[in-house]
Amino acid sequence: MAENGFIFNYPMQHGLSIAHPNDHCVHSMKKPQVYSINPDINMSICYDLPMKRKLPPPAPFPAQNFLLAAANETTAAFSATLKKLEKNFNMYPHLQPKDAEELYVGCRTLLHSTQKSGVHYNTVRLLKYAVTTDELLYSRAEELWTLIRSTLFDIDGNVRNAGIQLLSRYRFGMSCVVDLWPEHRKIGVAKQAIIERMEKLMVEQLLDLFRLEEQYLADHPEIVEEEESSSYFLRSWETKDKHLKTIRRAIEEDTRGTFIQKLAVRHGYKLPQHWILENIPPELDDTEITVSAVPLPPIRLHHFHRPGSADPPAILGITCGQCGAKDIHIGSVRDGYSAQPQYLCEECAITQYQLENGFPNREAAAARRRRIFDVGYLLHEMLIDWYLTGNGLPEIDDIDMETQNKLTDAAIAAYNLFPKNQKITLEETALQEDITAELKKLLPTAVAMWKMEGTGKLRR
Repeated sequence: MAENGFIFNYPMQHGLSIAHPNDHCVHSMKKPQVYSINPDINMSICYDLPMKRKLPPPAPFPAQNFLLAAANETTAAFSATLKKLEKNFNMYPHLQPKDAEELYVGCRTLLHSTQKSGVHYNTVRLLKYAVTTDELLYSRAEELWTLIRSTLFDIDGNVRNAGIQLLSRYRFGMSCVVDLWPEHRKIGVAKQAIIERMEKLMVEQLLDLFRLEEQYLADHPEIVEEEESSSYFLRSWETKDKHLKTIRRAIEEDTRGTFIQKLAVRHGYKLPQHWILENIPPELDDTEITVSAVPLPPIRLHHFHRPGSADPPAILGITCGQCGAKDIHIGSVRDGYSAQPQYLCEECAITQYQLENGFPNREAAAARRRRIFDVGYLLHEMLIDWYLTGNGLPEIDDIDMETQNKLTDAAIAAYNLFPKNQKITLEETALQEDITAELKKLLPTAVAMWKMEGTGKLRR
């Protein structure tokens, strides 16, 4: 969870966290907003104290209003409607169960009752705001997967793209249901049964995607013949066939980190031999960080700055579950979408990190922890600079918010191609120039991912 703006939690990096410490980075827009790249959480934080503060129940969600807009507005007008939705209900809302159910049923009805591609595109984009509500996933996870799966073969490219975004949001919602740290808190029998069911579903749905790719290639031998001439396995952005490209995008989305591999082992599933799994072997889960008494130098960022204690917190009324400080800058959060989220202030989050990893002094712990976020931000800034240069724009304020969001998604997706051990190596590289040199090798991939997601075109 990030302060001062949007939440961009990509929780499954190596399967170790469902929410990351507050990145404390905002760019210099007049209305600051955070781009919270979660490059990797390679530690686990145990919270022993119960969180006393309880969030109010979700506000009523006017599902019918948004369904009417999806059915009647142009795609451009509906994009503006969705921006208003995010402003009022958050980008990853947790809706009241009845509202989430109403939104899902309405979207399903719209998709089945019309053949208009524009309405389908609007509806799939709208549905993603329902799938971060736990109760809907408890009852509709299988149906949602069937719907998502159907979008992969839609004749309209916009619908296929929206389907991938829906898959990403669905996977995020599923990961919030699954408790990644069950040993740290008590879970009832009923809750544990739900968790195990969701874990198995996540693995089975990935296996379904692998079967889809295998069957599609079997049905199109000409693609196999063409791809066999390549010296390496083709990623989605290198795949020419539009439907195979979408299937591979779904596989890439569904295999971020090693979390899915750990679930497969836990529940006795055998994953196929596939190039994408070779990049993130399970043994890398145990990669340890280097503990040193010498603080790493800070990463210099020019589009982002880190708010200090004098800056007002983005969310008022948050109390640290460790020290009891009020109106804190959030340092870390767990169960952020539940009714009882647990928060630590920045100072307590650093202390916890120091104790868990055995750093001999606080300065070294804080500097090492900061690197977890700032290396990813550095790649993000490189992608922003590429876009600014290519479009002849002087500063980040000149980039519209939709494009900024897509640049963020592309930077996240590209950075997450690094396996955990490679991320740790980058984080622990002392000189920023050396880190930059490595990230430059990844920049073309980030650019390709932005072009795959983005709708803007370079002017050059």
